This record gives sequence, structure tokens and C-alpha cells, in this order.
Amino acid sequence: MKQLVILFLIMCSLSIGIRANEAMNDSILKDLSKFPEYVLEGFGMESQKQYSKAFDLYSKALDLKKDSPTVYIRRAYCGAKMGLVEDVVADLSEAVLLEPMTPTDYLTVGWFRATNPFPRYRDGPLAVALAQKSLEGRESIDGYDVLAAGYAAMGSYGKALDVLRMAVKKFPESERVSAINDRIVLFKQKKQFNEDWSAVEGQDPSRK
Repeated sequence: MKQLVILFLIMCSLSIGIRANEAMNDSILKDLSKFPEYVLEGFGMESQKQYSKAFDLYSKALDLKKDSPTVYIRRAYCGAKMGLVEDVVADLSEAVLLEPMTPTDYLTVGWFRATNPFPRYRDGPLAVALAQKSLEGRESIDGYDVLAAGYAAMGSYGKALDVLRMAVKKFPESERVSAINDRIVLFKQKKQFNEDWSAVEGQDPSRK
């Protein structure tokens, strides 16, 4: 989550700067500048498992800017934890229609496509492609983690293990090493990693 926050903050500032133009009035620019603030606060609340607060912050962000698949996915995850099945359906349906545009999007959408528990939205090849795009721009342990999860979703456990072992060698001090070692054990057993969307998993919103 920390790496995601850093990437998001950098890319949001660039995106807003590029899309802003002289024709926009000051009030619109001021409101748009709150988008990364709301998202970063949402990341913080989500990491603390305060899903209702995170959901509300993501909603405020999406009221300002509706083209971020990252925010739709994170709000869907929080909605899932709150048992809001219809909201999860709506957010995921919107997220998969949006083109990933930033490194944050590549990681978020890639991870979702590789690890979500809903068959309709699982897409290993797409996760691999998005992870590779992320790694082309900047090597990160998160990028390798997404790449490995994508390979595992395709059933290519040998490739997944190779990627994770390389990630641990390249980033031995990362706080993610422990979780990656857990996934190494899982992939050795030829089992995919499923992110916990527990409040709605049994209902599978992808079938709605």
C-alpha cells in the first residue's frame, strides 16, 4: 500500500497538471486538486481497515474525477468489506471499462485481475501485461508481485516462483518480503492467491 500511495501521488500531480488548461476557472482547479487528497486519505483509512470512512473518501474523489480504475476498485473492495453487493457490482463494472493510464493503475488493476475471487473478472494474461508495463517504467517489488500473481492465475507456477524469488533478491529489505515468501509456499503447492473480499465472496457479484 505504501508503494501504491507514492506512485499515486506522483502520477496524480502530473495528470492534473497535464489536463489543466488556462480555460479552466480557479474554482474547478481548486476542486480537482482535492482528488489526490481524498484518495490518499482513503488509502490510509483502508489500510487501517476503516472501510466505511475509506468508501466515503473514495466517493468524494470520484465525484471530482471519474476516470480512475484504481479508485473504483479500491471503493469496490471497501464496499465488499461492508457487504454492499450492489455497490461492488456497479464499481467493478465501471472499473473494467476504464483504460489503465498510470503506474498506479497498472498495479491496482493488475493485482485485481490476478487475485480477485470472482471468475468473471479474473484475467491472468491481462495482469501479466499490466505488471510488465509497470516494470518498464520503474522496477518495484509490487510490480514483480503482480507479475507473479498473474502467472499463477494462468497456471504458470514455475514462472510465478521465478519472479518472486528474483523480487526477494532485488528487494531483500522490503516489508513485502514476508508476504511474498508466503506466496512462494502457496505457488509451490500450485495454488493461486485469492485476495480476501470476504463479505461478498460467497455471493459473487460478477454474476449479478
